[in-house]
Amino acid sequence: MGGRIHNLVEGHLGLKMEKSEFMAYLIISVGLILLILTFTISYFMVMSVVSITASQDFSEAIAFAIGPLAEAIIRLIFLAIMGWSGSVITVRGIQLYREAKTWQLKSQELLKSEQKS
Repeated sequence: MGGRIHNLVEGHLGLKMEKSEFMAYLIISVGLILLILTFTISYFMVMSVVSITASQDFSEAIAFAIGPLAEAIIRLIFLAIMGWSGSVITVRGIQLYREAKTWQLKSQELLKSEQKS
């Protein structure tokens, strides 16, 4: 009876670990995609040429400069949030993967110790 229950638990734990490893890989992939996308967008933003028109009137020059400046700040905030969320998601995926591996090693050690007894 004990062996039968043990086999059911072993099968259930093995399936659960495979799902958590898959989810860890999925989460890591999503985080890395966000990070790559963030850096790609940043690169193209830096490489794009922003022209500010020169004017003799100081107030007119400030008015022309505020628009591109506000747009750059909004993009910078957007990229900062994307980079931060990408890194957080990647770290969570790595933590999940480590926990899955730890549980897998513990269950294998438990199986070995029960087979010896």
